[in-house]
Amino acid sequence: MKGIRALFPALLLVGALSSAVAQQTFVLSEHYPRSQAVNVVFVADGYTEPMFENFRTDAAAFRDAFLADSTLSAYANFFNYYGIFTVSAEAGATAENITNDAQCADPSIVKTTSNTAWGSSYCRSNIQRLLYVNSASAVQNYVRGVIPEADVFIVIVNSTRYGGGGGAVAVANRTSPQIVVHETGHSFVGLADEYDTDYPGYNTVISVNITSNSTRETVHWNYWIEESTPVPTPKDNSAYRNVIGVFEGAGYHSTGWYRPKFNCRMRSNSAHFCSVCGEAWILKLYGKVSPLVSFSPDPAGVVEATEGESVPLSVAVRVPAENSRTVRVQWEVDGSILPGVSGETFSGFLSAGDHAVRAIVQDTTPLVRRDANGLLRDEAVWTVVVGQGSAIDAGPAARPAPVAELGVGEVTRRGLRLAVPRSGLHRVELFGADGKRIGDLGWHDFSAGEQFLQWPGNGLSAGNVLVRVTRAADRATVEKRAVVE
Repeated sequence: MKGIRALFPALLLVGALSSAVAQQTFVLSEHYPRSQAVNVVFVADGYTEPMFENFRTDAAAFRDAFLADSTLSAYANFFNYYGIFTVSAEAGATAENITNDAQCADPSIVKTTSNTAWGSSYCRSNIQRLLYVNSASAVQNYVRGVIPEADVFIVIVNSTRYGGGGGAVAVANRTSPQIVVHETGHSFVGLADEYDTDYPGYNTVISVNITSNSTRETVHWNYWIEESTPVPTPKDNSAYRNVIGVFEGAGYHSTGWYRPKFNCRMRSNSAHFCSVCGEAWILKLYGKVSPLVSFSPDPAGVVEATEGESVPLSVAVRVPAENSRTVRVQWEVDGSILPGVSGETFSGFLSAGDHAVRAIVQDTTPLVRRDANGLLRDEAVWTVVVGQGSAIDAGPAARPAPVAELGVGEVTRRGLRLAVPRSGLHRVELFGADGKRIGDLGWHDFSAGEQFLQWPGNGLSAGNVLVRVTRAADRATVEKRAVVE
């Protein structure tokens, strides 16, 4: 449906609703605190005081319409849903008796009127199905007075006649919840209509999902287009109905303007958002919230530890939807990735000195191919200061490894041979004849089996050494004294 500002901007200047209007607020569903979610608020219009339960049922149906789209359902946990039941003196909407555009403009036909909280009426700008409120700004101001964190504003009109409109506030009749998913694509994400019916004089501009360019090189969503898809893409060939291409007809022009897919939610209420529009939705969501929800301890301070003690650090990540596994954590110590350490908790052992431990949280969803601003990525960085422990006997938690498990073989100037029965993080330390530490290779992720570990640089000097290997999983250790020749 056409953007409401383009059709009748004067209507947005109408005065605000009286603050004395009775209202009742309820929660449909909450997944995260309001400051960490996209908050969708449904507002009643044309519902009289006894109709509270009717509105609650309708609001739930509108929420379910959001979740019916494949992109929005994949990010269902990003949304909180609320209802504000504002009481109207009369039920319904103005001009419900009008059935076509010609009747809207005919002064001889008397339109029915309804005294409602927000003045919803059909026939806005003499378009019969264009249903809108008297003042979008009044609705927004009122909602923010009740729920200051509101992001998406939707007015549900108590009428069974099809109609709705978009702008700062999305509006739809109570039996057509699918309308507001499309309209919110306009108001919240900035998507354009993909209709190819000519509408002379309509102010069409290049948007996320429409363009006047028609070559592969100039279309801004070309990274979604497969090499085998012709550009422009033929509309009369069913082989291309489900691919991203460059289809002529968009923005109320039958020629000269192009859309990414043959059919999309911005063209038909029966379709899902296409990949281009879906990507824009996800980027918009991450512009509001982070994939990193919380962390412990606070990275603003210095974390202190003693050598031989584990350093417990953790993050909590956002889960886009039930059973979603797209958000991953990568841990780094002093700029080096720790292979195999990918959970929300780090409890490794660090050598004496100052270290930077970084948790990188990123949504790896295939639904986004280009994240130019890094919105799907966040990180926490801790400064960890580890104090010096004692030499060979350091670490009260250390205990000998079981027989036939960890093993240290030949020790030479070049390196040593290890027997590692179980893959995982292991630390290799070197001590001189006097018991002082002369080398620490830190924690490394070893595969199971026998392997040769090479010393860095020029290797070891000749003399007596003690090698100690510690396994992170259970702090089991094995030591071997050797003479390097």
